Amino acid sequence: MKSENESLELIRRQIDGTATEADRQALEELLRHDPAVRRLYARYANLDATLGSGSLALGLPASSKKPTQTTWTAWRPLTAAAAGLVIGLFSATLVFGFAGGFSEGMKRSEIAVADADFDRAEMKLESGFPSGPKLWAVDDAEVSVAKGEGRALRLLPRSQHPYSRAVHIVDVSQVGAGRACSLELSARFMNSDLAHACRYKLRLIGFAETAEALQPFPLETSDEGLVSSSQVLDVPVGADGWHGVTTVMPLPPEVKTVVIWLGASTRPQPGPKVAHWVDDVRLQLLSTPSKTNPPTLP
Repeated sequence: MKSENESLELIRRQIDGTATEADRQALEELLRHDPAVRRLYARYANLDATLGSGSLALGLPASSKKPTQTTWTAWRPLTAAAAGLVIGLFSATLVFGFAGGFSEGMKRSEIAVADADFDRAEMKLESGFPSGPKLWAVDDAEVSVAKGEGRALRLLPRSQHPYSRAVHIVDVSQVGAGRACSLELSARFMNSDLAHACRYKLRLIGFAETAEALQPFPLETSDEGLVSSSQVLDVPVGADGWHGVTTVMPLPPEVKTVVIWLGASTRPQPGPKVAHWVDDVRLQLLSTPSKTNPPTLP
């Protein structure tokens, strides 16, 4: 049994991204068997990495925003609740889910998303799933002027699926520098027909494969990748203008590629379907300064 100081040192190294493979294995074992260590890890991961549900939905009352869902899929059998949190360890073999609060004062770095503003009328749109990074794939869409406010991606109604979707692949293999960080995805949506309520959804999914090696997967399922996060925003009838949606996802060091999934749907379904615009897709890296000293309990 390791002392509390030894456990804290392992936690510090993991959060700072300096843990060796031996450190990871030791911390893995502690998290499996020691509830006190799980509580410590939850506390300091929440403070130092701000991983989890810091999602915002702009322009509508809070009641219209659905709870953020953050999912870890690499190690499903072992989950543990600790002080209202579910803990996350960035190991290739052991991954818990983590849900925590979002903190201010994070360092933000923009990650390039190709054609994020959809300004090029001639931009290439693939069908279904992107064939590689820096490309957008859609069910059925076009770049057009959004109610006189400049070009945006117009997601056209799709009869076979409740959501009209756009998908993009981003290489994040170099952005985290081996540290425990988070990714924040945001986008703006607008309804083309105010006589209908609608639902907008963001998904961010992290994979260990490189962008070039990533294989297409069914977009309707929710358990792909090592980690994922989603946010849903319901917009009532008559709500004009742009509506922003944001979701935050943990970025373990193992993740090399993320898939951006954007969806728009008329509500309720089944029912009439209309077109929707999407614009200003942004992906940011959220990180905290490196720690040189192990944390101490208050």
